[in-house]
Amino acid sequence: MSKKAKHRKKAPEPIRPNALSQAPSRLDYLAVLPGLLLCAMTVLMLLMDCLIPGMEREQYTDFPSMFRMIHGVILCAGVLLWIFLLRSRGTLWLHPRTLFKKDTLFILFFALFAVWILLSTAVNGLDEKAIHGVSYRNIGVFHLLAFLLIYMFTASQVLRMSLRRCLMWCFLAAADLLALAALADRFICDIPAFAQKKEISTIFFNGNHYGYFLTMAVLAGAGLFVFRAGRKLDLFGLVSGLLNFTVLLLNHSLGCLLAVVGAVVFLLILTIAADRPAAQRLGLLLGCLAGFLLLGLLILAPLRSEFTGLPQDLHQILSGEDASSAGHNRWLLWSQTIDLISQRPLLGYGCEGIADTLKDAVDRANPHNELLTCAAFYGIPAALFYVLGLVAIFICWIRRKIWTDPVSIAAALAAFGYFLSSLFGVPMFYTAPFFFVFLGLSLTPAKDLSFLT
Repeated sequence: MSKKAKHRKKAPEPIRPNALSQAPSRLDYLAVLPGLLLCAMTVLMLLMDCLIPGMEREQYTDFPSMFRMIHGVILCAGVLLWIFLLRSRGTLWLHPRTLFKKDTLFILFFALFAVWILLSTAVNGLDEKAIHGVSYRNIGVFHLLAFLLIYMFTASQVLRMSLRRCLMWCFLAAADLLALAALADRFICDIPAFAQKKEISTIFFNGNHYGYFLTMAVLAGAGLFVFRAGRKLDLFGLVSGLLNFTVLLLNHSLGCLLAVVGAVVFLLILTIAADRPAAQRLGLLLGCLAGFLLLGLLILAPLRSEFTGLPQDLHQILSGEDASSAGHNRWLLWSQTIDLISQRPLLGYGCEGIADTLKDAVDRANPHNELLTCAAFYGIPAALFYVLGLVAIFICWIRRKIWTDPVSIAAALAAFGYFLSSLFGVPMFYTAPFFFVFLGLSLTPAKDLSFLT
């Protein structure tokens, strides 16, 4: 071999594109549409509440009906996106090799979850209640599948950073409008549509439902601020987070406040692996949240009673005393639900199948715990697959170092906080979809999917 041939450089191999390593395309504008429509729906419900006389009597029927209409538009957009991605970058969700890869194992678990709830529904009967659930919650089998296939999937396909930031802007702006309306109703002038609801709830049917939404807003803003989403967006995140945290304190939903605490601990763990500026900003954020909380405990008696009652509830549960009233009767609800689950552990009772039994026993129609609800409706395997899917996503967050992308970490924090709050609450049509949007948005920072090739 000649010296010239020995030192001749090899031509570089062509780069093979795959699912998320491609440059952003026009499909991103379609992929971001479901999340933006959810934000628009939230603002539209607020406008209807504030501007239409007598809305307090109509919202329990009008809001779910409006959601079904908007949901139909979102579904059409999602189906179109699926069709386009079949011909372009749909490798992540469509290739069989993704089912057993470490970073995409969540697809397998959520697929099994979907199959199991369909099997449970086939056994327990397919009717209007199974498809859409009860009218006011408006979540049935159809919606659960759409949440996974449309909301989570489409959000995971938004690669264009400007659109990802735009979605965060719109969500926080909608949350801030709700918060300002709640504060105006509390301190400035009465809004008739808010008057008949439990505590501070704005467009939501009661304060607990609003608490789930507030939890996501607080944590999304915190993530954008701590991990520097940009000079304007991170400042907006801090202001929005503190504004919604103030309303959450007035709302005094203890389960949601505990969820915020748990998510902040998760945020602290992530900052250990991040840079020094992130840790400094987290310290500032923690100081603000602690100051707001202490001030709230000093001046808000309902908030103070929630925290002072927590040790007593824990003592009743741990000591074996009668704990039926613990957690606003949630302990009794959970105990009754577990007894019902033990009688039909594999396929459950179908959507809302335990409502009447639970209502007769404890005067509540829902377990107020999404995992127990899932197990009671569709069986323990469905709840297990759901949890395993979330755990697989959690592992993806750590492996992919999502703190390098402020939008992804903000979405992950919002989703993590919602999951914690869901252990004390009820899935609703105006809160649960945001959870799946944030899950999808948190899955896109790792655009190098070379393990698929």
